[in-house]
Amino acid sequence: MALISCLTSPDGQQDVFSCLSMGQGLGGFMVLIILLVGWLVIQYLAEARRTRLAREAIPGIPVPPAQFGNARHAAAVHDFANRNYYQVMLAEMEKALFSAGYELTQDASRCTRLANADSRDISRKVTRVRYRYMTPLLSEQMLNDSIDDAMRNGSAAEWLSLLIRGSEREGWYITRTAGAAGEVLSDRQKCLWPLRQVMITLSPDSLVITRDLVQGLNAAADAVSNTLFPEIADEPHISDVPVTVCGLQVTLIRQLCSTPPGFFPDESGSSVPAELFSQMPELEYGEKRIVVFAQITSAPATDVLARFIRTAGDRIAAGEDHAADYDDDNGYAFIVLRTSRPH
Repeated sequence: MALISCLTSPDGQQDVFSCLSMGQGLGGFMVLIILLVGWLVIQYLAEARRTRLAREAIPGIPVPPAQFGNARHAAAVHDFANRNYYQVMLAEMEKALFSAGYELTQDASRCTRLANADSRDISRKVTRVRYRYMTPLLSEQMLNDSIDDAMRNGSAAEWLSLLIRGSEREGWYITRTAGAAGEVLSDRQKCLWPLRQVMITLSPDSLVITRDLVQGLNAAADAVSNTLFPEIADEPHISDVPVTVCGLQVTLIRQLCSTPPGFFPDESGSSVPAELFSQMPELEYGEKRIVVFAQITSAPATDVLARFIRTAGDRIAAGEDHAADYDDDNGYAFIVLRTSRPH
């Protein structure tokens, strides 16, 4: 036992040779020789393993091929076959995030969830490039039908979630783009964007009276209540509102706004912001324009937008030329612009 303890000493080869003196007789000497050979074999195998690992870690040094069909071989083939596929989807996701007012960060504390409308928009875009990559010969109509199916059955959202979770494992997180002044949106604001905005322009001729203008605004309010917002942020949808008043044209613009501050730069107020006055057109003599701006932060609350529009119509009927009422990004403003006879 003393001999075995000597050979297993952590001091290595020197202790092994010192143990030779402990053998007594030819039998003991042969046992020592066998144990010495075994120790040398173990050391050789360990050194060979260290050399192989070192070669694999050095760039430019060829790695011995994996056994055909083993786990390392399968992982390498999977990576080769899917690398471009995932790069295409990740590139489209990054572009869509940027368009919707987000950016990527490696600061986990700034991570935020996508707004529902943004998530639908981005997942649809990612699904489009995914299908186009997998089935490049698919017709546009069949492609759109397949995308609609993926949106309905939830697979589009699942793919986007997969890309987001995988990116987070690699240290990439989604956050809101900093505002124009360099400020990051608060946690509360992150849950509210994108904003739902409408802008209604009334272009009457000189014969249209105030009562008819209010009727036109009410028609626009009905259109807002019965029409869905566009799915893509910052791409406004422009339409004419049908009215029965002769000489009156009503134009409705609906859009999602992902870029602060929206229509109203302050937290609350009752004055029309200067930025809205700057959007008013130049008029010729005798022309008149009425523009109503309304904005909400809650996606399904189109009835609130309609109420804002009708309230603005009531104030215009009462003779006000410009006014506003907003709080926490929800509210309305209107401007009545007319030209006067030159002196």
